[in-house]
Amino acid sequence: MKVMLDHAMKTIKNQNKKLVKKIVDGLSERGYSLQNHEDVNRHCYLNVKVPELKKVVEKLNAENYWCAQRVGGIRVAPHFYNTVEQADRFMDKLDEVVNSL
Repeated sequence: MKVMLDHAMKTIKNQNKKLVKKIVDGLSERGYSLQNHEDVNRHCYLNVKVPELKKVVEKLNAENYWCAQRVGGIRVAPHFYNTVEQADRFMDKLDEVVNSL
């Protein structure tokens, strides 16, 4: 049982790191600033600065891209059940919303 739990936890941890790295790299390439430490080994959430924060969060949430305002940025918390494709769609939607302001 311990081996199974350890394996499952390792799989979850690796998926989380993969998603966070994907989003960190993607947001950085798109010119966004991150407000938290960018070491994917330390975090499974991100905080990204955007203009007109409240409007961006409202628009994203209205389209079922669930995020929250935290410390002057958007808190994004991908987890093992999210896919790389969902991460890409989130970044595309974020660009669309920010560019529409």
